[in-house]
Amino acid sequence: MFKNAEPSQSIGLQFWSVYSKWQLRVISCLKPLNITHTQFVVLTAILWLEDQHQIVTQASVVAITGIDKMTLSKSLKNLVFQGFVVKSKNESDSRSLILRLSDDGELLTKKALFLIENLDEEFFGIIGQKKENDFRELLLEYKKCL
Repeated sequence: MFKNAEPSQSIGLQFWSVYSKWQLRVISCLKPLNITHTQFVVLTAILWLEDQHQIVTQASVVAITGIDKMTLSKSLKNLVFQGFVVKSKNESDSRSLILRLSDDGELLTKKALFLIENLDEEFFGIIGQKKENDFRELLLEYKKCL
């Protein structure tokens, strides 16, 4: 009935288990800031793109995060309502809007980024630097295949 003799041999179960533990810590870390994990990813993507001096659009956020367009749209609506993201007309493409962080949005994003980067170092660092690097490379390899 099962392909694996033991649950510990199921790669999907093991991945889900580790991901769930990490995600619970991320959610806990972001809760005092009153943002969701998805909102954090959107905010940090905008910050990164701004830091690279790129024009930030929903398409550019989707390209680096992989978030589906509907989820991004919903998150952006809330972030705009909260005053963390500002939308403006894109003079070079009337079909898209330019996104930027407000001053409050930038402060919040940098605070959240500091917390999450520390969490990631602690969570993933327990396996050692080489295995952490190998794990990252495997994830990037899988991402290319999807």
